[in-house]
Amino acid sequence: MSKQKSFNVDEAAHFKRCVATSAAVGVAIALVPLPAIWRWLRAWVVGTAATLASFGTAMVPKLPETVLQNPLEALPELIGDDTFLAGCATILVLSIAAGIWSHLDWSRWLHDGTWVGGRRAPGAPIHGDARLISAHGELKRRSESWQEGKRPSGGTLVVGEVGKSIRLIDSVHACILAESGEGKSRRIAIMSAMANFEQGRSIVINDIKGELRAYLEPAFEKAGTHRIVDVMFDAPASSVRFNPLERAKEAFRAEGAGGCARELRELARCIVPSPSKGQPFFYDGARNLFVGISLTLIENASIPEDEKTVMSVAAAISPLGDQGPLDRIAALAASLPARDPALPFLGGLNGEHGGGPGIVSTLSNCLTEYVDGNVARMLHDDECGLGGIGEEPTVVFISSSSATGNYKRLVQTFVSQALSALRSCAAGHAGRCPVETVLLLDEAASLGRNERIVQDLGEMRSEGIHVLWFCQSLLQLQSVSGYSQEEAETILDLLKDKVVLSCSNLDTARKLSESMGSYTAIAQSTSRTKGTNTGSTGTSEGLVRRPLITPDELQRWTGRETGALVIHDGVPMAFPSRDVTETFVGTMLGMTSPDAERALMEQSTARRKVRNGTVPEVWQGPTAPDATAAAPTKPKTVAGYVPEGF
Repeated sequence: MSKQKSFNVDEAAHFKRCVATSAAVGVAIALVPLPAIWRWLRAWVVGTAATLASFGTAMVPKLPETVLQNPLEALPELIGDDTFLAGCATILVLSIAAGIWSHLDWSRWLHDGTWVGGRRAPGAPIHGDARLISAHGELKRRSESWQEGKRPSGGTLVVGEVGKSIRLIDSVHACILAESGEGKSRRIAIMSAMANFEQGRSIVINDIKGELRAYLEPAFEKAGTHRIVDVMFDAPASSVRFNPLERAKEAFRAEGAGGCARELRELARCIVPSPSKGQPFFYDGARNLFVGISLTLIENASIPEDEKTVMSVAAAISPLGDQGPLDRIAALAASLPARDPALPFLGGLNGEHGGGPGIVSTLSNCLTEYVDGNVARMLHDDECGLGGIGEEPTVVFISSSSATGNYKRLVQTFVSQALSALRSCAAGHAGRCPVETVLLLDEAASLGRNERIVQDLGEMRSEGIHVLWFCQSLLQLQSVSGYSQEEAETILDLLKDKVVLSCSNLDTARKLSESMGSYTAIAQSTSRTKGTNTGSTGTSEGLVRRPLITPDELQRWTGRETGALVIHDGVPMAFPSRDVTETFVGTMLGMTSPDAERALMEQSTARRKVRNGTVPEVWQGPTAPDATAAAPTKPKTVAGYVPEGF
């Protein structure tokens, strides 16, 4: 195995070091050894030249008795000797040439198309041989440029820096793999967001802890080219208001009950997730119940608009006075006219013996986990305007720190509805959004299992919608998000381009290693035989196929030490990776020191103002006497019905 390489090394600095070192060696030789042996060396050279010129007939001159002299005594005498000065210049030139050759040899080794693998077989490459591209000229040809003071020439994803130019690839969807602390945000996310902003694209940023917002928002506000939306589920009092029912309300106004039910079913998948184990009976029923109550809310013109919220759905299935949840749902259904579009969704509750209590309990539990009294302050009177993201340049920050609660499903709802709005926008504009949009999903596993995104990733490639998916491994998608192994692998496949800063999971490393291919390498073997009085050693070479980067080698790859491993259009490349503070983007954002970054974080918190002081009013459902009279009067049972097999 050869020496492990680092593609983060500054090649220009290495060249300067080689030249400077060789020049220093040349000067040292010219000042110390050369003066010390000059008299002897000159006599020997002159004598040898005379002998050769006379074909050995000339008398060989006598050499000085002492070979070495004191350089301090000899040097002043030799300063005026033109021959000595020419010798010094020759030594200096040869030393510098040796330094340049050393750099070129090192550069050839660095860019030989491998990382730590064996030597490539000589001759022309065999068809199908994989190669790790790392030469700067080739990297520039395969990527877009972003230089200080200019706009990026294209691309959606920052992958590294070559020279003083930040490099981007034009990626439809990409997966950025790195463990916590390996620089997903500082090496890729921040610069990618800024690059897309400079190109006039809309950006939806999943910013769990609010760091990206703190660093980016001041520069975005100063530019004044984008609408900025701050959705803070972890700070609802200061957040822009977001109503999960708003998309359904818009669909009802545009398409009627059919379009409204479609959006409500999408929302129900986020509120009531599919069970990982067991029968889906209660969960399917809970989804239908949610759709039915929500549709009733939206289509009823007598209900105030600010009361058409998820909290009103929760209130509609809560006990009120002498009425239990089933009584209230029955009263709600009885208050609807015949053939109302909400009735089919409410008709699945057949009293105590149709699984009704279990369905209501499932929906109630899911709603309790979905929205609490704190976050309810921002879930009304929508201000996000998701429908406009694909039509005007917009930046959306979504923060949801788990320090104040679990808002996974709310973030999942927002992202799912943003995708729905963007795809509807594309459908209304000849299949492509007027403003390209990038979904930058940092810590995407925190979104949970999103049924829609698995389907949408494969269908929206030509609609001007890009997904940058940041996660740690396939295992995280399974253990944290709840995807099955097949779904996790499907997501990784649909995210065509990959950027690897680190990869500790063996299954993920194995899959990436297989995708990069193999090449023909030279394998060397040594054999030793030993007899009673004799022994021998033999060395032989053969050709073998080996992976370009084996899984165990890939597990040792780090962005800080090695660089960014990029697989773009099936071609593996190694880009030098830089922290944002090592590039001109850090200066643009004011990230010039740890103290400056800390100040940006504090200013971000200080800018928050209380906008949502109280929880909005909720609709309590039909409470008129004629409605309650239609409620069932049979006695309640203590235990609900559990279908056979549960």
